[in-house]
Amino acid sequence: MEPNGRGGRLIHMIRNLTVDPSALHSLSADYRGHSTELAAHAADLTAIARQFNVFGPVGEAFAAALAQATHQQAQLAYRLSAHLDTGAATATATADNFIDADQSVGGRIGTWW
Repeated sequence: MEPNGRGGRLIHMIRNLTVDPSALHSLSADYRGHSTELAAHAADLTAIARQFNVFGPVGEAFAAALAQATHQQAQLAYRLSAHLDTGAATATATADNFIDADQSVGGRIGTWW
């Protein structure tokens, strides 16, 4: 912002930005909850993959393919879980940064008047 004219009035350089930090914190909590749930599903899939030997030699090829597919899905679930954890951390940091910026700007504005 720059002074405008004799009165030193400020020009707004960008449009107003509205942020709801509590919504970002809720989003973070939801992401962490989904992450925990996906990690549990991934662990279940990993455990199931070890039980496919019950088909015996007749179903060995089927059991191997099913175990591989289950393992792949478990790995995808673990990766998605990790991404959700990252998203949760980012949402929390973003909310906290907006709160800090708002307080900092509020303090500066108070000193101008």
